[in-house]
Amino acid sequence: VLKLWRDRNGLALPGFYLELAVQAALRGRHRDLAENVWTVLGYLETHFVARSVLDPANAHNVVSEELDFREKARIRTAAKLARAARSWHDILA
Repeated sequence: VLKLWRDRNGLALPGFYLELAVQAALRGRHRDLAENVWTVLGYLETHFVARSVLDPANAHNVVSEELDFREKARIRTAAKLARAARSWHDILA
C-alpha cells in the first residue's frame, strides 16, 4: 500500500529506504493494515527528514543519504496531506 502511495505521489523514495522506514515506524507494534499504514505515514511526517537510516547489513551505507533534504521534505509534505485526507481513496488517489 505504501509503495502504491509513493508511486501515485511521484515520490523518489527507493523501495529499500521505504522498507527500512516502515520497519522503524512499526518497531514493537502489531496492528491491522490500516493502523500500520497510518503509523508509517505519521513517521514519514514527523521523523523521516531528520533520521539517519543505516543499511542493517552494512553500517557504512547510510541509506538516508540517497535523498537530499528537498526530496525528504516533499515526502514529509505528502505524508502530511495523506493524514489530512478523509478517506483511503483520497490517500491513494
